[in-house]
Amino acid sequence: MLSSAATPFIYGRQGGSPPSSFELLTVSAAGKARYVAANPWPYSPPYDEVGVYTWQVDEAELEEICGLLEYPSSACASPTYDSGVEYVERWQDGKTEAAEWNPLATAPGDAPVVRKARELLEQARHHPTSTLRATVIAPVRPGQELQLALTATGTSAFFLASLGDAGADLLVRISAIPVSDPVAVSALPPQLVALQPAAIWLEDVKGEIRAGQTLTVPIVLPDSCTRSGYVAALIEGRMSLVSPSGESYLQPLFILPMPVSLPDSQ
Repeated sequence: MLSSAATPFIYGRQGGSPPSSFELLTVSAAGKARYVAANPWPYSPPYDEVGVYTWQVDEAELEEICGLLEYPSSACASPTYDSGVEYVERWQDGKTEAAEWNPLATAPGDAPVVRKARELLEQARHHPTSTLRATVIAPVRPGQELQLALTATGTSAFFLASLGDAGADLLVRISAIPVSDPVAVSALPPQLVALQPAAIWLEDVKGEIRAGQTLTVPIVLPDSCTRSGYVAALIEGRMSLVSPSGESYLQPLFILPMPVSLPDSQ
């Protein structure tokens, strides 16, 4: 249980089959909302940006959040290893009230507290603070390299932590996908996560990508992707975060850029 008088409202989704989802929304008693999206797949598109979003909830909305009484039924399907867990907590009258459920089963979306939480997640995307967006840039003509562009889209720098055991800053798993279905993004991560990754070092970053900065690095295509068609990539890394209480920690991240097409005879 994480809710308290200082943080009376918490909502999250996490776990499940790889790549594990992670989303966490907290609202403080002063109305400061903070959303951490480390892997918003498969519930909260867009999937090509991760990081921290912060904004101020107005007084009326804060009162609404704290006044919501109806919680999901205890009869909701229980979480499983494959599904992960969706949950909500509220601090009320000196104690925590909480509920959790299987996000792959019928979601308790009619519960006012859940409906409001999901509205707040939509608001969050308009307030990027320390965020990173990944874009795969297709070659213009055969023989050119595929590139990965990483842009710090928030108002503050984004901090990457090296994947020490993997010997890289990021891991990129990349594969060809059917030409007939280039935008079925939500179905791709379980397929991509099983692939052998390419390790990428980001030279001269030293963990920090400044606000507004874009880094562009080449991606070596596996042989299976060198023909014409579409390619999709799944990016794995770790971001360095500071909790509202001031504690530093590392959070695994997964980013799923939109697939891109290769030129004929690549």
